[in-house]
Amino acid sequence: MRGTFRLIQKNPFGFLFATIISCIVVVVLSVGMIRLPYIIYTDSLSKKILSNVSGVMPIVSKYTVNPLLGECVFEDLKILNSAEFDTSNFKNENGLATIVAKREMLEIKKLKVYIKPLSVFSKKPQITGFEMEIENLNAVRITPRVFNILKFLNGIADELETDNGKINKFVVKIKTTSKEKQNVSYLDFSSSRDIININRNETFEFSEIGEQNINNTLEKLAKECNMSMPFISRAILSHIEK
Repeated sequence: MRGTFRLIQKNPFGFLFATIISCIVVVVLSVGMIRLPYIIYTDSLSKKILSNVSGVMPIVSKYTVNPLLGECVFEDLKILNSAEFDTSNFKNENGLATIVAKREMLEIKKLKVYIKPLSVFSKKPQITGFEMEIENLNAVRITPRVFNILKFLNGIADELETDNGKINKFVVKIKTTSKEKQNVSYLDFSSSRDIININRNETFEFSEIGEQNINNTLEKLAKECNMSMPFISRAILSHIEK
């Protein structure tokens, strides 16, 4: 102990510097020890939520999270259609095989979800905003009530919540990767006499920044979608009216 006091007296600034460095190392290690379990837990939780919503375990290429900011980032995320939307055995009124729906419902280049950090340990995590860049969107309607996009929207609303219906950021983009690639499709089997099959190359962007009511924002999104993707607009409006 006396040796320590002598060292402090001889080089007080050096001791202070060493103490600060030691504290920083301890804090960094402590944060790391907290961050790793948080990453593992939220990664498992997010996959469970998406699995509950779609009926199939999602495919995620990369997942990162910032516990302090409550920012969860998914890269190259694939949300698949469940067996409920398998149309391989469907026949039209003439007994001919119909078009087979794509396996992926959504292929997302990047998804950022903003949450209240500690809310992940509650029954329903509380979302404060999100940004989504879609590479492929494949909508499938089996009957007037069985629609994969509508089911997905309703499921997300059941699994997550907002603060009194308010969020701070809502960004949706559909990016065109090439002129030849068709990144939006819609198959509607609700009437065997009039099967709808739409494939197109779509570029779309919708952004609302700042505190907003989620339902009002969804109504704006439905209005924007109605011009080029009316089937998505109908799904959104049906979700709001639920």
